[in-house]
Amino acid sequence: MIFSCVDRPWPRAVLNQLAYSDLIPVIDGGIAIDPFADGNGMRNATWRSHVLRPGRPCMVCTRQLNPADVTLDQQGLLEDPE
Repeated sequence: MIFSCVDRPWPRAVLNQLAYSDLIPVIDGGIAIDPFADGNGMRNATWRSHVLRPGRPCMVCTRQLNPADVTLDQQGLLEDPE
């Protein structure tokens, strides 16, 4: 079993693949923080976790992973896609 809290698309894609191809359950968790419009302080935070294993939806299916972002991350362009 793997516990994950990575926030980059490429490593999340690797863990997603491991869960289904090598039958290693992955517990993935993360937090989304919404700041105030002026950038001073936190307006809201949402925490979510889910289990990745055969018979359960993958990260792409639950919209936790965008395949296009994986390619940008691999190319080093995720921070500046232009």
